[in-house]
Amino acid sequence: MTNWAATIAAGLSLTLVVFNAVLVYGNDSSQISVTQRQQLINQGTNLLRIEQAMVRSAASAANPKDDAFNQLLSRYNIKVAAAPATPEKK
Repeated sequence: MTNWAATIAAGLSLTLVVFNAVLVYGNDSSQISVTQRQQLINQGTNLLRIEQAMVRSAASAANPKDDAFNQLLSRYNIKVAAAPATPEKK
């Protein structure tokens, strides 16, 4: 009777080892996928900062008489603050 019990225990142990290997492989695949998505999110955040800096730079260099550029800025809901008027000297 003990031979059968040992054989069953060995078979169950082998089954669990194979099942564990499958889980480890699946976990590695999922981890790679999550890492790639996180890198994409991080790159998007960096690109957003660059984009915001470019928009601020373009808006600060905006010519109030350039209608096409002002329309482009207003299309993306960017408001350009008017430069303060310089007082006239008398």
